[in-house]
Amino acid sequence: MEKIVKKIREAERAMSSLFSCVKPFSSHLDKWTDDILRDKYDHNGFQYSEQPDEEEFIKAFRYQRERGDDFIRLFGYSPLEDPFSLEEDICLTMLLEGSFENWCGNKDIYFKRPSLSEIQELDVKHFGESYGEDFCMRNAERQYGTVEYIGAYLDGKIAGSCYYFSWSGLVCVDGLMVDTEFRNKKIGTGILKEIGSRNPNSLMFLHADLDDTPKEMYKALGFRAVDRSYDYLLSGDSIISYDKKYL
Repeated sequence: MEKIVKKIREAERAMSSLFSCVKPFSSHLDKWTDDILRDKYDHNGFQYSEQPDEEEFIKAFRYQRERGDDFIRLFGYSPLEDPFSLEEDICLTMLLEGSFENWCGNKDIYFKRPSLSEIQELDVKHFGESYGEDFCMRNAERQYGTVEYIGAYLDGKIAGSCYYFSWSGLVCVDGLMVDTEFRNKKIGTGILKEIGSRNPNSLMFLHADLDDTPKEMYKALGFRAVDRSYDYLLSGDSIISYDKKYL
């Protein structure tokens, strides 16, 4: 399992490299930057190899503020002993053990690559209130031409979507979304099964927040948590107190 986890981390790095450039920043920090979508946390942050000291954190914080960014994100594969009072989020990496062939999807759905406008419409509908319509539109456009999208259609309407990234015998599934109008109709299961069918010789893995309910659905399908990553974030109005302390 250790070898598989190592390979999964390499695949995650390869996927991140589709959107962000990485360069060494300090002794324990590497900086990932997406200059096209600078306000997306997932594409912009400092990856730590070990616990950074306060001097490194201050340097990283000042760098972000000088760029005009209103957030700072640290991320890695082990918890920080000192997270500098940043909010912690834990993400599970879940690997499919067994076969997808016996999953029960919805026989009435069909699959095709959705249009960019369909993806944008879904994103705005489900995340626009939280992240803003403009961000949802730009985020979908940034990803659409880079990763492989799949849409599930029922009754002539797009019922759900997902994107995935294939790399060296692995397929990473991300962004699985089912429209509220079509929940509890096996849409999500059908999408995952279709991706498996398109990548029959690859190991499938995905990510799920530790505190969110989707991980239970994935677990029921045969996915098992094999790794976890840690995100530490400071954003919005909370950053003002740090300005006073470090700038």
